[in-house]
Amino acid sequence: KRHTEQRVRFAAVALLKGGPWEHTARRRLRELLLLALRVGALVLLAVAFARPFAGAAAPASARLTVVALDTSLSMSAPASIARARQLAGDAIRTAPAGDDVAVVVFADRADVIVRPTPDRGAATSAAQAVTPGFGSTKYAAGLAAAGALCAGRSGRIVVVTDLQASGWDTGDRAAVPEAVRVEVADVGALSDN
Repeated sequence: KRHTEQRVRFAAVALLKGGPWEHTARRRLRELLLLALRVGALVLLAVAFARPFAGAAAPASARLTVVALDTSLSMSAPASIARARQLAGDAIRTAPAGDDVAVVVFADRADVIVRPTPDRGAATSAAQAVTPGFGSTKYAAGLAAAGALCAGRSGRIVVVTDLQASGWDTGDRAAVPEAVRVEVADVGALSDN
């Protein structure tokens, strides 16, 4: 029960003769111009999204102080985390003038909570707001994240921890740039119950 349309033959050339026409050179120029505009729009879009990162890049000669805070379960005692916050604040405050500061928290894995910045107030506020989690201590994760922030820079990494011996597994390795000094700020042993 399909209905088929009736075919009518006509000369296609007769329709083309009456239609508007243009030169291929002019059309090609218009297509190239349109392509250039589209590519330019994509480049501008990429630059707009990259702008916050383009200004944040520090010169390679700038020094950096990274505070790596241990937020493992062993740091969950109120006295331990309070002492860790105090030591982190001291490390940020005593960073040499002109140094950028950054804050990294680590347990099983590391997270950068403050990227390198000259704003010590933001770094101190972030360090004071740190809370311990449920992960185990992995020093390699914290040092790797801090070392990655120090790439191409000199400075220091201050590791604020309670020095859990289980934090280093056999075979764990962490690399930091040669121009970076690693310091350990010991929170101290837990008080007896």
